Amino acid sequence: MATRQSEVLLSGEFVRISKKGGLFKVTVNKDCIGYHPVQFPETSVETTFIQISDCVGSRCERPTSGEQNCGTWLTVISYPFRKKVFTGKRTRHRVTVTFQIKTSDDFEENSRLAEKWMNVINCLAREIPVTIADLESCVPPLRKKLLILVNPKSGPGRAVSIFKQEILPMITDADIPYKMIITDHGGHGEELMKDLVLNEWYGVVILSGDGLLYEVINGLMSREDWKSAIKLPVGCLPGGSGNALCCSINYAAGEPVLHDLVLHSTFILIKHRIIPMDLVLVQTPSKKYFSFLSVTWGLLADIDFESEQYRSMGEARFTIGAIKRIIGLRNYKARLSFLPVTDYIPKNNPENKNNSNKLLTKIRRFSLRSHSGSKSTVNSQDEIEGQSSSEGQSSNIGESLENGFNVDTDLTAQTVNNSAANVENPSISDVNFNNQSVINDNISDLQNGNKAKTEINGDGRHVEIQNGGILGEPVITSDCTVKKETEYLTAAAENGDMQIEQEVIVATKREGMPVPTPLMSPLDQPVPEGWVVIEDEFVLAGALYQTHLGSDMLAAPNAHINDGFIYLMFIRQGISRNALLNLFMTFNEGNHVDSPHVELVRCLAFRLEPLSPGGNIMIDGERCDPCPIQGQILPGLAQLMAMK
Repeated sequence: MATRQSEVLLSGEFVRISKKGGLFKVTVNKDCIGYHPVQFPETSVETTFIQISDCVGSRCERPTSGEQNCGTWLTVISYPFRKKVFTGKRTRHRVTVTFQIKTSDDFEENSRLAEKWMNVINCLAREIPVTIADLESCVPPLRKKLLILVNPKSGPGRAVSIFKQEILPMITDADIPYKMIITDHGGHGEELMKDLVLNEWYGVVILSGDGLLYEVINGLMSREDWKSAIKLPVGCLPGGSGNALCCSINYAAGEPVLHDLVLHSTFILIKHRIIPMDLVLVQTPSKKYFSFLSVTWGLLADIDFESEQYRSMGEARFTIGAIKRIIGLRNYKARLSFLPVTDYIPKNNPENKNNSNKLLTKIRRFSLRSHSGSKSTVNSQDEIEGQSSSEGQSSNIGESLENGFNVDTDLTAQTVNNSAANVENPSISDVNFNNQSVINDNISDLQNGNKAKTEINGDGRHVEIQNGGILGEPVITSDCTVKKETEYLTAAAENGDMQIEQEVIVATKREGMPVPTPLMSPLDQPVPEGWVVIEDEFVLAGALYQTHLGSDMLAAPNAHINDGFIYLMFIRQGISRNALLNLFMTFNEGNHVDSPHVELVRCLAFRLEPLSPGGNIMIDGERCDPCPIQGQILPGLAQLMAMK
């Protein structure tokens, strides 16, 4: 319910254009638009609220010829939730409310008043702060165009009709300018990005499956000016079979995933904020890729690739492919290596039984920084263009280092009483660090007696930076400088505060150099020290960095768009077909992570070396010939139109 205690920005009495009609008292504040019949008090149940968070905009309409004495019409358009009658599912639906603005006999004066209301409502809907002092001069800034790329052959081949019938009416409601290009061959998206004049566009939106977004990301990263090109915001709308990133965005925003995906994804696009998105640099012996979703091998990749023949069936193709492949189950031998975020203990290792009370004491992170090391803020379109009508106010939705590199997302850690189910990958998402804690000056003595330099971050955290000894001197390579920093954080635990050591591997990129990969060694060399190496037979393995691989496949429930982690999931040989089928039926709610057969480990980098012939490797849904492959997280490198 709206907060009526908020400062009222606008107030008036207008006739509502509806079957019932009548004179209504209408008020606007930063949270809602409220209206009620004038014959009832404002506190009565007759008061109706339009939440600003549901509002996509408003517009003024001139009456038809001969009706100018009726004043000007003001229409407010919103998409609130309601429950479906038979299923009870929450879904958004379009609601319009129209008022007749007539406070005088002068039509032009009525029109000016209606435009004033329209401008205020549109600014609020776009999260542009408005105060009473701004009312007369409040005009929302002009928007740059969106470039919308539509793949007519993705999924069941309905992308063009989806745009015309479902998406276009909504972005018209929000008055969003755009240009649509229909792609006509594979790689078209990458070609367009290589030659795109960046400053002509607000961002690029993909209406397709995940493959076209893969082309766009790699096209931007292939440019000489990739540092600025990758800052171009990207968005996605579902037009393919999997639509994994759309599902992940909706899930993060709290919007429905399993039904009306186009409606809710378009609503997010209209109301979006720009947030950093992690990428992963993937290397094979012959090529490198920039991935936004996943690298899969084994069963998951086989299902994805071999179900292509059922593409016309949409997402049902994956169900058919899964049943077919589980019946003809294959095991693949491989060497799987990774750099874990926390100490790794295999899920079925007997040591787990002795670690039920083990506390999380150390985590690893990776930070990629530009040479300047300065920070910038990431905001909405209106704030990025610097045209907010308020006096310098902005609403930060995240911090990223210059050129879109590292995002200092708030790492939180759970006070981990690790059970056998989670000791190998303790959660670091539920215990708040006390950033104001004073770290003992003698804590550096724990680092082999080496003196550490204490610095205070802007957020009040005490940071211990080790200059030598156990962490070593900074390493200077041809493309970056690499050093390790140790940060001691204090978290609230059941038995008092606990100390967590955070080891941050910092790579400062040299100007003019490509994206560095200091966490990985060349594929023809052994993995670096500190990596975990597993050689075994596997049913599947997947490096995941978004929550979903499809609308009914919540593969990494704890993943976030910019948490700086890769979620490495693997299942070793030994699981029966029946158990595997039952396991796949739990993916829609993410309950597979509780299975004793599934290991899901947070890591910063991984390497997969197939040791048996055959099989498939899929990078963001695109097939790659089976070969040694490795990847490293690039925190917050891209910019995504999403909501949190």
